Amino acid sequence: ALGQDPGQERELLASLRLVDAALHEKETCRRGHYYRAGIKKRLEDHEGAMQDLRTAVAQDPNDVDALRELRVYEQKVKDGVLTLGPRRPGAPKTRSGRLLGLLRRPKG
Repeated sequence: ALGQDPGQERELLASLRLVDAALHEKETCRRGHYYRAGIKKRLEDHEGAMQDLRTAVAQDPNDVDALRELRVYEQKVKDGVLTLGPRRPGAPKTRSGRLLGLLRRPKG
């Protein structure tokens, strides 16, 4: 689930179901929350991704990967680059989703 090609949403949803099942077995698996956040990010469920990152950080405050991702998300929300709200599977991509992880283009 590292890159998303057009039409790959089905595979991402299958990966999400696998991680959900693993977390159902062991809810305290911080890496599981981190990986699920990455999948949700790719599916543009940014709110869900942030919740999973917060859980990962709460379970292990020294997890630098989860901390970094959470801080990036929080900064993008603060800057207005990203607006929160879960994305429905099959819904069109939003401007905020395209900008996630990219530099802001200059206005004008």
